[in-house]
Amino acid sequence: MVSADVFAEQRHRMVETQLLARGIRDQAVLTAMRTVPREAFVPPELRAWAYEDMPLPIGDRQTISQPYIVAWMMEALQLSPDDRVLEIGTGSGYAAAVLGCLVKTVYTVERLETRVRHAGQCLQRRQQLLRVTREGETTFRQEAFGVVRFVPLIGAQGWPARKHRRREQGASSPPRSPARALREASCDATHIATSGCV
Repeated sequence: MVSADVFAEQRHRMVETQLLARGIRDQAVLTAMRTVPREAFVPPELRAWAYEDMPLPIGDRQTISQPYIVAWMMEALQLSPDDRVLEIGTGSGYAAAVLGCLVKTVYTVERLETRVRHAGQCLQRRQQLLRVTREGETTFRQEAFGVVRFVPLIGAQGWPARKHRRREQGASSPPRSPARALREASCDATHIATSGCV
């Protein structure tokens, strides 16, 4: 078992060798990447590889993104502390936790039930979770845990009640365009996603 001190050292080394060395310069992003323990968001059997320069499988044919990709997307969003971000595809919850260090509010949507359970547990342990549960066509119930607002199992249907967000981030490559999410966003919204989305 790897100790917390060893993980902290690996996290620091990851920032130096994978992020700074590749040109990530946003100090808030670098601080967030130094702060959020990636090992808490990967399966226990893969924690020893948490800070390797690669994505790792998290189940359901999904991966936790490579640390550099997470940092690059955060920097590309040009975030400010008052921003509100919609993350499409919570996955492990790692990117939402990093975003939670950078902005006022993060809304994260996930449609895969097993990912919902896993990400909810990880985010709740970090005390950065507000669970939003759909109760009707336009009604939601909320439980407060912090800066990240987690919306389980409604990602495919959209979230029309939240039109005030200004930044969107998607770490996956969905087969269709995120046009619905962009239509729901305010007119000055920015969407950052990996290839295959537009």
